[in-house]
Order: sequence, then C-alpha cells, then structure tokens
Amino acid sequence: MRIQVVCNKPPNEKCYFDTDEIKAVGADGNIREAEWFIAGVEGLLESGEFFGGSARSGKMFFIVGKGDKNVVLFYDPWLYGDDIYLALP
Repeated sequence: MRIQVVCNKPPNEKCYFDTDEIKAVGADGNIREAEWFIAGVEGLLESGEFFGGSARSGKMFFIVGKGDKNVVLFYDPWLYGDDIYLALP
C-alpha cells in the first residue's frame, strides 16, 4: 500500500518519521509490523527527517489474513504522543 506522510510544521522546522512506528491490525486483533525483506520493489517508504510543508511517500507491506476487510493501520509512537488510527480506503 502507498502511504504519504505530511509535515504540518512551519518550513523552518523539521519532522521525523519512523516507518517502525506504523503497524497494522486486522480482524483477529494481532498487531503486525511492516515487512522489510522485500526484494525488487521500488519506492519503499523510508524513515527520516523532512521540513515543514513537505511530504514523504512510498510503499509499505504488511502480512494480514486473506480477505480481511477490517485491517486498520495505526501510528504507534515509541516515546511521545498517542496512537493514531488510520482507516484504509
């Protein structure tokens, strides 16, 4: 799935995005980490810093149950902030 992360700070401030903080959960209630050992796929989303007003985008992959229509992505920050749940189209 393709994901876009936007830094909603002023242009002179930085945001940091860590792909390890995005998780998926399906109907079975199990939390899944993104799969990183995928070969031959261009455009993977990478962690890193970026300035306000800009965005990072790329692909992330999760292994979930076949036909599971209840998959939800969520942002699970390691240190600060609350979990944020993201509905999938």
